[in-house]
Amino acid sequence: MLFFALFSCLGPKNTGLSSLLFSLFLAPAVAAKKQNYRIGPTQALRQNPILQYLYLQNTVRQIENSYLSEVICLHFGANLFYNPESMNIPTLLRRLSAAVTLLFVATSLSAQNTQFYVESVAADVDNEVIVNVRGINIDTLVGVQFSVQWDKDLLEFIAVDNVAMGGSQGGNFNQTQLAEGRIGYLEADGSLMGFGLADSTLLFTLRFDALTTVSGTTDITFVEIPLRTSARSSNNNDVEPDLMTGVVTLLGASSLATFAEDDRLTVAPNPFRDYSQISLSLNYGGNATLELMDISGRTLSRQARSFTPGNTTFNLSGADFPANGTYIVRLTTDREQLHRKVVFQGR
Repeated sequence: MLFFALFSCLGPKNTGLSSLLFSLFLAPAVAAKKQNYRIGPTQALRQNPILQYLYLQNTVRQIENSYLSEVICLHFGANLFYNPESMNIPTLLRRLSAAVTLLFVATSLSAQNTQFYVESVAADVDNEVIVNVRGINIDTLVGVQFSVQWDKDLLEFIAVDNVAMGGSQGGNFNQTQLAEGRIGYLEADGSLMGFGLADSTLLFTLRFDALTTVSGTTDITFVEIPLRTSARSSNNNDVEPDLMTGVVTLLGASSLATFAEDDRLTVAPNPFRDYSQISLSLNYGGNATLELMDISGRTLSRQARSFTPGNTTFNLSGADFPANGTYIVRLTTDREQLHRKVVFQGR
């Protein structure tokens, strides 16, 4: 382990010595460990080991944001890739062996339709703001890291919940830049078989408090610090994911009255007396939550619904409305929220 660390710290200016250390110490160690780590033939590692990649990528300078070089140079114990002051990812060690560094092996790029996205949400300024981050086409990935950023003047970070694959806030997140409104996420599969996660799987949930009492919007974006965006597939290829920004709409008093409506969710007839029909037109299917809210944003009813790609309809009953007036129908899928104003005149 010590020579592994020394090799990484030498950098590109010490090519000869680095190669010698690798030949003498690292390759035999990898061969001895291969049964424990399930990493395949030693020869495969000799052809493209992680340290070779670090050298080809200019070592420390090129991967500074991923913290790997810093961790390797600072920590020579059994948990080689973890330093609690720099990384905050003990789950990486618990679930991965040294072999998972194949995530960073240099090979040709492989285009895949992989996407990470932040769900757009609307939330009352008096309640917690819940923001979900999800992935599409990630079942064959064996490793991923990225960072997200929010407006620290509008949102105050509380915690991370619902971390996929048994992860945790302390185990999968770089939290060194929370004060700047940024957090880094990292997950890897020690078996190198792939995450095996379905499309739109929830990766984690960010919880915030609103720091304003008035209506407004703010983006949750993907950034390259504290962890740069990187993903690796089970066939040992780099993956360049699409990154989709989410919008948080903060709703102050009576702000739902002017909330932007979405043409993919309609209600007819509107206004109505006894019954109306909600029409949904989306290019994907799944489960959803249908909510009826008053104009202040208070939830009056909530129902679980399912829908298919294309057109889906739901019935809306006047019995659910406590009085005449204007209300908001909100449909929340695993990707987004859709709103429509509806006027009830049945009493």
